[in-house]
Amino acid sequence: MIWTVSIHASKRVNERFGVKPDTVTEWVNERMESARFVCNSFADDGNEARMFVNGKVIFFVDLIENHVMTVRYASMPRFATECLVEVAAKELRKKQAKVLEAEREFVRAKAELESEKIDLRLALLKTRSEQRAAALSARLNAVELRLRELAAEVKRERREVTYLAEGIVSLSVSYKPESTPAARY
Repeated sequence: MIWTVSIHASKRVNERFGVKPDTVTEWVNERMESARFVCNSFADDGNEARMFVNGKVIFFVDLIENHVMTVRYASMPRFATECLVEVAAKELRKKQAKVLEAEREFVRAKAELESEKIDLRLALLKTRSEQRAAALSARLNAVELRLRELAAEVKRERREVTYLAEGIVSLSVSYKPESTPAARY
């Protein structure tokens, strides 16, 4: 697909990305080949455009024609940051509830498995058959393995809570005001 570039977009590509005026169309077309459609967007004046992104470059394209109207660096508007932090905080609360449930399940399963371990050890002490002793030992090993797996699962869930919380904090403190309003073309 061939993309045409407006005079305004050509000027912005030159100013913002240092592309020579005679190679702007080629530069835009190369990036638009692998650009991803994001949504239809609205400028301050109410004009609508299709928004595409490739890396950290946003392209605003006419709704009907494949005509690039302007190009700019992707930035994080305060509104978007606040929305993302809010959504992430909800996910964090869900994850914390999931961890509590996993911990409860771990305690319940551990009690059952520990009881089974005691029964297996008693049976192992009482048995005289080598076959039975081997089967009991195998089951005892399986129970101990399951206990370790459950403990590792709870630990993983707890670490995920920490990772998510760190991400929320990073998102909320790394906010840098953008130089131009998000909707301006």
